Amino acid sequence: MTPTSTAPPQDVFQIGATSFSFSADSRVVFEDGGMRFDFKAEHAPEQGNPAPHLWSSGLFHFDDRAGEPHRVFSYPHTDPDSPFHLYVQGVAYGLRFFGQVDLAPDRIALHGVLRQEHHDDSQGTPLHLVRHFPRGQVRPKPRDFHSLQAAQAVPADTVRHLSLRQQWRPDTPRTDRFPEEVLAFTAIESLILDYASTGHARFTELPEEIGTLQQLTRLDLSNTSVQHLPDAIGQLGQLRHLAMSHGMLTSVSEQIAQLPHLERLDLSYNRLTSLPEAIGHMPSLKALNLSGNAFTSLPASIDRIENLQVDVRYLPLFRDMRYRPEIDVATSAEPFLASSSPAHAALLHAGLARHGLLAHEPALLRHARQALRWRTTQPDAPPVRGGTRFGGAPDLPPGLPYPTTDGKPWHFYAQLDLDAIAGLQSWLPRTGRLYFFAQSQDPSDGVRVLHDTSPRSSLVPHIWGTEVDSVDDIDVSRAYRGYRAVVDATVSLPILYNAHGRYTGDDAGLMDIHGDDALSEVYNTLAEELSFSPDNQHGVHLQNAFVFTQHDSPEEQSVALQRGNPGEWVNLLRLGSDRHPGFEFWDAGTLTFTIHRKDLALCDFSRVLGFIESS
Repeated sequence: MTPTSTAPPQDVFQIGATSFSFSADSRVVFEDGGMRFDFKAEHAPEQGNPAPHLWSSGLFHFDDRAGEPHRVFSYPHTDPDSPFHLYVQGVAYGLRFFGQVDLAPDRIALHGVLRQEHHDDSQGTPLHLVRHFPRGQVRPKPRDFHSLQAAQAVPADTVRHLSLRQQWRPDTPRTDRFPEEVLAFTAIESLILDYASTGHARFTELPEEIGTLQQLTRLDLSNTSVQHLPDAIGQLGQLRHLAMSHGMLTSVSEQIAQLPHLERLDLSYNRLTSLPEAIGHMPSLKALNLSGNAFTSLPASIDRIENLQVDVRYLPLFRDMRYRPEIDVATSAEPFLASSSPAHAALLHAGLARHGLLAHEPALLRHARQALRWRTTQPDAPPVRGGTRFGGAPDLPPGLPYPTTDGKPWHFYAQLDLDAIAGLQSWLPRTGRLYFFAQSQDPSDGVRVLHDTSPRSSLVPHIWGTEVDSVDDIDVSRAYRGYRAVVDATVSLPILYNAHGRYTGDDAGLMDIHGDDALSEVYNTLAEELSFSPDNQHGVHLQNAFVFTQHDSPEEQSVALQRGNPGEWVNLLRLGSDRHPGFEFWDAGTLTFTIHRKDLALCDFSRVLGFIESS
């Protein structure tokens, strides 16, 4: 009788011809029903090779496709949603693992090669790793299916999660029908149908049978041509997350209010013009995304929802957006518009004529702004007391403290001599100076603008002292360099990027410029001529100008924080990244200070807001 072997299973850590031992701090971690590993090698023997290090990111969970938790699969996955990702260090730069992964609660094995992504396996170095360990506690999760064919290959009542996501390619298939095959999965809990575009999902209705999927907790239908969210949605009593985004939706059934557990509702980027009143009274709804629609009415009840996303221009439909209604002061948009100044209107007309854009002059006259363009020129040495300065240190009168937090100074950006520019505009205070500060470049931190009319002779150049750090722990010895600047009056043209909702009706023709590559190039050339440095040798900073942003403008962001409407907010100063003083706002971005017209008329700069925009 042959005796049964009791030898412990052998671990292997082999790369090419070199064998390694697992270091003492190699480990496998079990938590929340999943597992992850971190394997490090001891230094190789005599060759002195560096120690390889392989680890998995995040937790890997087994699924319930078999009774025993065990997975064998090829890596890298072709499935971008795979929960398993493997990282390698301690080898030549750019090498990745390609091969077979074998995972179990008491054993991990990797068998394949280390190679560059653009090489084939024959050019790689073989890797064989086996690690045994005491069996850990795992909790299999319902299997995620990423194709209809795979889901149909198992009993229908075992499918819990189905995610069908299209990637846009020239040969991506298009369909005219909802995939009714999914209705067979009566125990499904999560259904995601994400099409490449509405043109790839041309069906306009959801089947009433969607209401039979009683176990659904998540339903996500993106980029479809569905026009109406049907009554049957109200039958999905377990639903917690519902998304119908980037589609053609024009109406939502009142029955949506019958979903007692719904927490998140995403109806963004559709064609909705109104919503049922009852949406705002849904007991569990915490997040509602309505961005990118064209509403004509909205129920006041949605204002109670904790996380509400809606385009700023629609806030007045359900919220009192008056700015400081207790303050009665007359303001007008006229002083800020190019159309109210013959000189600015002539400058605009000449530019439009020069670039063949006169057909758009009426619309542009309704929006183009009078602006001031500052260009930094030379170091402010010796400093001109009370003069305009970008960077450096301010000249403050006695009794006006330098802004600090816990004794640490804020960043100083600019000091503008208002007497020197009184003849160039009519909307700023006529005398004194404006000082611009920001706590740091963190979006959550504040800004401050101070206005002072003290005699120039009373001003004292600010001195920080030695070994002082700013609020964000930057030594003030590295403060921005002080630079002088020249200024001229110019015209600022509207930013047309992502602006379809801003220019509608009689002004919709402006978006024709943005939609035409040739016109857009000409328009941008004119905008740069008017608002930037012609020789690119000077940093440019603007007042009362339009500011490029990826999404909401500074004026719209101001409305979201302090109410009013976007046309009532003024971009008091837009600072650009500038090599002269050393301004750098994130990645070549901008810092914009905004003020409401009412506060500007009162010379009240205590409520100025600040916004950084960067790519």
